[in-house]
Amino acid sequence: MKPTDHIRDILDECQGMPPINVQVAIMDVRRELDKIDAIVHNSTLDPVTGLPTRRVGNYMLERAATHFNRGEVLHRFVVLDVDDLKEANDMNGHAYGDAMLANLGAAMLTSVRPTDFVCRWGGDEFLLILEFPFDLDSPVRSHEEGEIMRRIAAETFARFSWGSATLDEAGSDGIDDALGRADSDMYRMKNAKKRLKSSRR
Repeated sequence: MKPTDHIRDILDECQGMPPINVQVAIMDVRRELDKIDAIVHNSTLDPVTGLPTRRVGNYMLERAATHFNRGEVLHRFVVLDVDDLKEANDMNGHAYGDAMLANLGAAMLTSVRPTDFVCRWGGDEFLLILEFPFDLDSPVRSHEEGEIMRRIAAETFARFSWGSATLDEAGSDGIDDALGRADSDMYRMKNAKKRLKSSRR
């Protein structure tokens, strides 16, 4: 259902009104509604990957914090960053880089579980929100998370680094802390890859 559907229903009821100026006005309003629907669509879905945007991701983060506060489920935040995207764009063009992002996005969608969430966080970064039962043991969570990441890696030609952290407290402070820890974890992996690459030269 589109955000403007209720307004369109009202316009449909007015469609049979005879004055031509009313008909013209209705056509003008419909055109404006089409523009509004397009804006809403573009603000919630990334045009390159088809994944939800950061705006939707922020909503899902708040939702995760609410569930944590209620003691219902536990969430792991995974920050995923494409390796060497700039170099790929410089060597092969931005169309290739976009294809890489789209391929990775598709791999993520087919690899996560129905209870998980994935979005394009911005640029070459993606965010996964993995949901687990509150009482699930940490080693089991880590194993399931690792399986998801292995499935993603097997389904995409994009190379990536990732890091994760558990949401430990509700509210925006808890979200920022978990995202910061996941981001630091991701950069440790990325820097380790760079050191290994340099040592082989």
